[in-house]
Amino acid sequence: MDPTRICILCGADTLSDIRYSDDIAGITSDCKLWPYSGRYARCTTCGHVQKRLSGRLINDIENIYSNYEPYSLSNGDEHLIFHESANITRSYALLKRLKLAIKNIPQEGRLIDIGCGNGSFLKAFGDACPKWDLFGFEQSNLRAKGVAAVKEIYCGSLDTIEGTYDIVTMIHVLEHVFEPVNFLRGLHTLINPAGVLFIQTPFFKTNPFDLTIVDHCSHFQPDTLAYAVNAAGFSTTLQEDWIAKEIGIVAGEGGSNQIPAAYAAVTTSVEQSFLWLHKVAAHARELSGQGTFGIFGTAIAGTWLASMAMPQVNFFTDEDPQKQGKEHLGLPVFHPQSVPYKDAVVYLAFPAETSIAIYKRLSVSYPQIKFCVPPALNAAGDCV
Repeated sequence: MDPTRICILCGADTLSDIRYSDDIAGITSDCKLWPYSGRYARCTTCGHVQKRLSGRLINDIENIYSNYEPYSLSNGDEHLIFHESANITRSYALLKRLKLAIKNIPQEGRLIDIGCGNGSFLKAFGDACPKWDLFGFEQSNLRAKGVAAVKEIYCGSLDTIEGTYDIVTMIHVLEHVFEPVNFLRGLHTLINPAGVLFIQTPFFKTNPFDLTIVDHCSHFQPDTLAYAVNAAGFSTTLQEDWIAKEIGIVAGEGGSNQIPAAYAAVTTSVEQSFLWLHKVAAHARELSGQGTFGIFGTAIAGTWLASMAMPQVNFFTDEDPQKQGKEHLGLPVFHPQSVPYKDAVVYLAFPAETSIAIYKRLSVSYPQIKFCVPPALNAAGDCV
């Protein structure tokens, strides 16, 4: 059967193309420009939003992973996020929430992080729980280099992992997997009977920029992520939006294969997300032609938006000191206080609601900059 017609979540032959998803430029999850983002579809059986697994997409993803460089602008260190009035890494913010969700984490135990990358979450967990034995798993030996303070890093397939664990984490991993339910089923042998599975993924409805990432095969919603976990034999014990623009699930053993209702609202929300991306790109292009123009943020959203407004983008600005003074896409990265251009417009590359909250903080700290908020879903956009 043609794999481009099959839902990678429920297996049904009921994929339907998504309107307004054409002509979306791509970006890799390690913030590199890519000319093609894939063909988008929604399953009319389970509601899952995904890319069609064409030969071209699979080949592109393999090429992306063969040259993967996470956090290259910050020398491999995890990006800082503004969380609860402080700049901290996502891993530390996530750990704070996880400790609230998993009551009474014992002083000792075993944790493995599936898709551990450079070990950011393992480091955060080890700092908070120093008596725990920590392990990691990566598909590539190259991506597993440099992970410190762990007992073992397993590479290749899940079959290489030894022992069982009290906590198994998957942070921004499941959206990359070609067969997410089968992958989750492979975790049963790793989790102790009373153990916990924790999964974190992006959420396109609150962060439409997730749809532009080439190597994200799935674009989860709370219902479809819960379905994947349940269909794999786990039971969802808690589901929260602990980090802005993301979905988090804590689960244990025992689940069901009940397919969620495929509401029309799913189609509406993803189409609106694509329409919003087109609107934001047009808004940024319009403003970039009116004078000196910069973009706030050098992660996924800022990089993608810069690609859509080139060549009129003059600079980036970022509050992360690890990125300041460097170049991104051949353009300088300034601290907001150090932007050398008078009357420059700086576009806030975030979802509309997030950008408004950020504007309120930045406009007080850096009054010399004219910050621009992207359009809301049904508005023209505004510069303030």
